Amino acid sequence: MRGTVAAWAHGRRHCPDWPGIDLGAPLAETRFYALPWSSFPAGFAEDVESWLARPEAELEHLLAAISKTGSLPVPASPKGRNNGTLRARTISNYRDALRRAASILVRTGHCDAAHITSLTTVVGVAELQCVLSFLAARTGRQKGGHLGYIAFLYYFIARDYLRLPQGKITQLEYLWTSLRGAPGEMSPRSFERLCQFDDDAKTVNMALLPTSLARAARKRDKVDTRAIKLMRTALFTAIALDTGLRVGNIVNLQLDKHVTFATRNKQRIAVLTNPGEEVKNGRTLISELRPESTALLDLWLAEYRPGTCAPERLQAPYLFPSQSGGHLATSLALQSFKDLAAYHAGLDVTPHVTRAYLGKLLLEENPDAHSTVQAVLGHNSVETTLRFYAPVRPLLAKRRAQRLLLAKQQQRSGQRALLKGQQNER
Repeated sequence: MRGTVAAWAHGRRHCPDWPGIDLGAPLAETRFYALPWSSFPAGFAEDVESWLARPEAELEHLLAAISKTGSLPVPASPKGRNNGTLRARTISNYRDALRRAASILVRTGHCDAAHITSLTTVVGVAELQCVLSFLAARTGRQKGGHLGYIAFLYYFIARDYLRLPQGKITQLEYLWTSLRGAPGEMSPRSFERLCQFDDDAKTVNMALLPTSLARAARKRDKVDTRAIKLMRTALFTAIALDTGLRVGNIVNLQLDKHVTFATRNKQRIAVLTNPGEEVKNGRTLISELRPESTALLDLWLAEYRPGTCAPERLQAPYLFPSQSGGHLATSLALQSFKDLAAYHAGLDVTPHVTRAYLGKLLLEENPDAHSTVQAVLGHNSVETTLRFYAPVRPLLAKRRAQRLLLAKQQQRSGQRALLKGQQNER
């Protein structure tokens, strides 16, 4: 609809004989609401970088809180630091979260972009409430997820960097503690989404999603935008299913840094290496793609990746490049995954649910496979795995009990049938 209205307006401007009907202004894009840094005064970005580059001593409270809550990336080193600063991936996440928060303030009319000159103009009680209201309406969540994430950042920036009055700090702390989800546990929403895989058909649809998307892409008679999106999401899904990697690590894959190829049993496979400084818990992850997924990767590189951006931008090392020469935006990867999984497989899933899906498959196969799930998902300890899958384990245990009960009933029925047959013979 938005494209049609914009094209109609273009026609009215440039074609003298175009019908004079006015369809109105093009609809505003609401899916991707974040504004570029260039939309704000330079002082805002400079203040954000100043906060991110604080010396070791000023990180103590922040890092201690991260370790306690588990709601943000937990540094792996004993003191939670990497050469005196936060990890590059964590810094990128924080920077992007603050840009999105500032964008929300502008999009909702809370303030003008020109007025956002520093963190002081963004971090406040009224500003946080505005951001949280927007996110709650957008995501349908009342706590946890990005709401808790943003509230966390606001509280610690206000306390340890801006040194706001104690009354405001107390209010921000209250908002954070009331919104954060239970650390290291599966959210009710994720559990609800995971329950759809109690249906065997949906379990199979999820496993076959990369194939379904790749087939849809190949059916198109040319490598157009739609075909590229389908094949990109097919490969993204294949990598997620084969490796259990988080979405941030997948979109950040670089061909010259993270991807190598090897031969296993006379078959070509891709090997992905994610160094610890780029991973949420600091653990280096080494994963192998199945031959089928490697073939999908080769197809993407040969036929579809060249159409993602201008030829001069293809020199960028990213497996999934963007038009700007960087990597595919996480938000775009998430939305494409959700949309295409719903349309082609009837699934309500996110990349994070894909990780939970892998764990559920392993635990259904072997109830004691928690150490295997830990290794696949890259958890720091098996306790994390046990805590995260706590809602799933009782259900799986009850189903096993029901299967045993059914087996006993069938066994008893078989014994009775055998006894009756013997009596008839006599």
